[in-house]
Amino acid sequence: MFQKKSLSVFLLVSLFQIVFVNLSFAQQSYFNVPSSDQTHKGDFFFQQQLNYADHEITSNSTFDWGIGENIEAGFNILQVNYLNGQVLRRSDNSISPDEMVYPLITLNAQYFKKLSHEHQLSIGAVSGFSMLNKLSMNDNAWLIFTNYQYHSHTLKLTSGIFAGNNHMLSTGTRFPISKIQSPVGIQIGCEIPVFHEKMRIIADYISGTHAWGVYTFGAAIDLPKHWILSFGGFFPNVNSTNPKGVVFEFTRAL
Repeated sequence: MFQKKSLSVFLLVSLFQIVFVNLSFAQQSYFNVPSSDQTHKGDFFFQQQLNYADHEITSNSTFDWGIGENIEAGFNILQVNYLNGQVLRRSDNSISPDEMVYPLITLNAQYFKKLSHEHQLSIGAVSGFSMLNKLSMNDNAWLIFTNYQYHSHTLKLTSGIFAGNNHMLSTGTRFPISKIQSPVGIQIGCEIPVFHEKMRIIADYISGTHAWGVYTFGAAIDLPKHWILSFGGFFPNVNSTNPKGVVFEFTRAL
């Protein structure tokens, strides 16, 4: 099982060896699914997401730098809750020792392989911990994924698979059919330009009944000074107890 500590450590070490020794989490996202847009060498990327749902307003912040050789790396501050001062919470609001106390501080990295002008592959990882967690720092949160991206003037489509432990995603299934206890799930995101590419329709989906298992619909509007405002609504997957809510994102465009 992916939840076993020895296998978790092996997967993380192996992934980061691939990323940093050989040639892969584009932190740029549609809303929740990584879009796998590459931050080029010397460029800086920033994205601030705010989610409003019942009894909480949560923040996710992402900072990334292009470091060359088709690699980007950075850090995240995830799931900070600002409503009524409730900064601390568990990922499924339970007291299970298998959960991570949010917020999380994580590192991220992604490697990109360009196949053609319109097609690209990537592999990425996010890993970190909560400074306020009562568990050992060895019980870190982690997520790994691989994506395929198709990008043209009329459509951007990203699809792939992911796997993550309960400290990152919480308990719950990963696969679209909730009765299948697969450690691997699927993620899909798309973006369609409208109004002379000044506005884009966005949708994404992360499978499973875990804490990140939602689908989202919305739009993005270009603002002056290379900024983008995105907004939409998110909804729980079938058999999930996740709340529905609204999401806003402020992104520094590349």
